[in-house]
Amino acid sequence: MYQDSAVQPSRIPAFAIAMALAVVLAFVVAALAFGYVELKDRAVTSSQITDGAVSSDAIADGTIATADMADGSVTSAKLANGTVSSANLSSNAVTSAKIADGAVTDAKLAADSVASGNIADGTIVTADLADGSVTSAKLASGVITTTGLTTGSVTTATIAADTILATDIAAGAVGTSELATNSVTTAEIAADTLV
Repeated sequence: MYQDSAVQPSRIPAFAIAMALAVVLAFVVAALAFGYVELKDRAVTSSQITDGAVSSDAIADGTIATADMADGSVTSAKLANGTVSSANLSSNAVTSAKIADGAVTDAKLAADSVASGNIADGTIVTADLADGSVTSAKLASGVITTTGLTTGSVTTATIAADTILATDIAAGAVGTSELATNSVTTAEIAADTLV
């Protein structure tokens, strides 16, 4: 006859305890697998789940909410191509550094969006100017010199009335054919010039 408390835990071999626990665990696992034992709803808490034990297959589709994600956990590698739209961007989020060189084409520019301050000095060349785009209002005073005029470009219609002076006429340039009938009077003839 054993006395109460006659078997002390210290007298039970460690392997016997381990075997007993293994048998109990095996029964529990088998009971869960065959549905003999059911877990209560919400019975498993995060402290009972081993790190890395929950795989994608265990997560129901569409159940990961914003609150479930740690700040900064969504990296560029997690984004599928083409998923970030204009609605996902905060105001003023796209800076110059975020724009690839050559990415801003003519089609991306709004009408009248390029101002003088956006154009580097000395970069507008002849090919950039549309035909007829340079009007007299665009010309600074005195910029057209003799070298800027093509041969025969100055016609009677382009000369203002009373602007041709004697100094503008080359020596011997005015002949009989240039004189109107009765245009030469006595006052125009120098003394002692008629022989």
